[in-house]
Amino acid sequence: MTTVGVLFTAYLLLLAAMLAGTLGLASRGASRGAPDRATLSWATALGLQLLAWLLLAARWLLPMPWLEPLACGVLLAGYIEMARALAIEADTPVPGPLVHLPPLLAVIVLAIGHLHGWSIEARLLAFWCCALGAMLVAVWTVRGLRQSPRWWPERSMALIFLLAAPLVVWRAFDQLTAPADGPALRDGMSAVQAVVLVYFVQVPVLATFGFLHMQYRRRSAQIRYLAMHDPLTGLPNRESFLADAHRAMREAARRRRAMSVLMLDVDRFKDINDRYGHAAGDDALRGVAAALLGAVRSSDVATRYGGDEFAVLLPGASPEAALEIAHRIVERVGAIDLGGAAPGLRVTLSVGIASAQRPGEPLDAVLRRADLRLYEAKDAGRNRVVDAAGDAGSGAVPA
Repeated sequence: MTTVGVLFTAYLLLLAAMLAGTLGLASRGASRGAPDRATLSWATALGLQLLAWLLLAARWLLPMPWLEPLACGVLLAGYIEMARALAIEADTPVPGPLVHLPPLLAVIVLAIGHLHGWSIEARLLAFWCCALGAMLVAVWTVRGLRQSPRWWPERSMALIFLLAAPLVVWRAFDQLTAPADGPALRDGMSAVQAVVLVYFVQVPVLATFGFLHMQYRRRSAQIRYLAMHDPLTGLPNRESFLADAHRAMREAARRRRAMSVLMLDVDRFKDINDRYGHAAGDDALRGVAAALLGAVRSSDVATRYGGDEFAVLLPGASPEAALEIAHRIVERVGAIDLGGAAPGLRVTLSVGIASAQRPGEPLDAVLRRADLRLYEAKDAGRNRVVDAAGDAGSGAVPA
């Protein structure tokens, strides 16, 4: 083996080691649980590229004609799989397995070239033509990332793959006009050879950091969501509701707008759990949450306040509007059908309504009045609405 061959083999082995470390970094985030599709896809992509560079290094040590076509195809497959992993992580359309057709074509064409005695210059030209197809597929795969409002990392990652296509065209044109026998490590390496080599060496490492940043941001958003929402009903939890309510009260005071609050409690919820089981009780709570979301306005905020108690913040709602919304909720809850889980069960609510009596009135005072009226509704026989005027009836559902 020549000195150049030894140096290039050592370089490829060093690159393989770097990719192996990057692969470990990408996999570490999922080590505490089952890795998601995006992480598995990214790890597969890095694994394919690691294998490709090892095969290219082995080509200098083991003169086997099938190593070169296989290594080239595996390398292109790794880049396309990286693009697929980004599309999965960004929740954009993910193409099927046909995207790996260019790498397969590269293996077939280069194998044919070996069998028919093509020169290395001709085989390189064929490889770069196949590589152009692979890069175009990768660009098409990450097209959804260009719509992201964030430059880092989504649009930057899309730009990285977008740059690959003109670089490959440049390299193929250079190979066509000035045939070369590969990226030899010598003073005579052309500018395009150097640029393309650096690009294909550095992209997996740089892109991995961008991918990990995307995962970090997504998981941070998931943690924030879980911290602010009730896991059973999907409604905002009490802490989130109170934070929104305080902001809304300040805004209502500044604009001198009306503000109302509903406090709602599922009637005899303990009896539901005792008679039909906790699964039916959970279904009832989910049904109430769905009824709330279906009855309130888009500007309103509904929450599971605790246990079988719910609350609804009604920005801009007058006492009359709040009463109308409360009756609409009671009607929808009365129509809940739990099916076989609780045959014959009719879910009902008791509701207390309170409105801010003056701009800037503390939220606690409004909630306290709504809570007192809720208990008045329960004391009056349940399945009814109580506002400032007293018992407003049971809406469309008979008591």
